[in-house]
Amino acid sequence: MRRKAQIQHVFIYILTIVVVGLILLMGYKVIGNTIKQGCEVEHIKFTSQILTLIEKYDAYGSYHTEQLAVPCDYEEICFVDATILGSNTFNSNNALINNSVTAGVHKNIFLVGKTTEPLGFNQKIVLINKNEPLCFKVISKQFRIAFRGDGENTQIEEY
Repeated sequence: MRRKAQIQHVFIYILTIVVVGLILLMGYKVIGNTIKQGCEVEHIKFTSQILTLIEKYDAYGSYHTEQLAVPCDYEEICFVDATILGSNTFNSNNALINNSVTAGVHKNIFLVGKTTEPLGFNQKIVLINKNEPLCFKVISKQFRIAFRGDGENTQIEEY
């Protein structure tokens, strides 16, 4: 009888370990999905915000600086002059940006982190140096960007 009781205890312990393991695994998946969805929401919000600012600050003579919260784990945001798309004179150290611009793909805002992701396109983006991207690094979990309007376009600058 003692042996049978010992086997029952071992079986209960094994069953407990399996149940706890399944609960932990399911919890890990739920938390991972929640974090991923939160990152996607941040990304969509940031995209909308940056495109709105470019449109908003195109008035002649306007100059505005903005500090934008960085979505997820990105390290840089890069802008490309809209008039250079499809040009072979464009030069970037980032292969995806370079290939996208020289191929004429309508993307001229890119987020750079572990990977480079095209964020969007805005025809009003103008840069002083058209032949290379203007990239901003994260400073205190923010991008600091200056917008200068010329009446039709928005020039992106460092500040």
